[in-house]
Amino acid sequence: GSDVNAATVLRVLCGDTRAGGRTVPPEGVGSVMMVIVSHGHAHPAGQGSKNHEWYMHFPHPVRTEDDGMYDIVSHRGFATVDPHPDWDWGAPKHRWKLYSQMLFQAHHTVLQRSPRRRLVLFHQFCLSGGTANFMRQRSYQMYCGTRRWPVFLVVTAGRFEAALGNFVGLWVEELVASLRGGGGRTLGGVYDAAEARYWGASPELK
Repeated sequence: GSDVNAATVLRVLCGDTRAGGRTVPPEGVGSVMMVIVSHGHAHPAGQGSKNHEWYMHFPHPVRTEDDGMYDIVSHRGFATVDPHPDWDWGAPKHRWKLYSQMLFQAHHTVLQRSPRRRLVLFHQFCLSGGTANFMRQRSYQMYCGTRRWPVFLVVTAGRFEAALGNFVGLWVEELVASLRGGGGRTLGGVYDAAEARYWGASPELK
């Protein structure tokens, strides 16, 4: 229903009871896995800007009273590249999106509170590589210490590339098989097995 929006995801991750249902407890949780399957894209931060804001779409918009959570994002840059500026989405267009910077802020908040919590993240959508900027950009590494974060992140696209449509299914199948077999494989091993299956089914892409 209408709760399937960006605000709900952030509140669930942060243990905010305003999510209206079950949330990840603020303490006593050793690891969290989050798989997001959606449509993704990016837009310049502003007219003529070389910086971009990456985002994923949600089926429902954030409510008006939660609009302030977008204050950390240069979402107005979308207007500079909007292919259909006259289309009415039923709510301001940014409120249908979860921006990678908002997700980063949620992870940062959680890890400040529970620094030993391990995060396993899988992002299945186009341009999802942009959501991994916090792991590879020096500014994040220097000011937020992200090189030391206990995060395992899989993306299925480069920062400006279309996604591999079926990789998430292969990865989940390998993860389930590993858990049912006693959990003897590492996450890296699960990824390697899924990758081998992907190339085995698509040898013409090599």
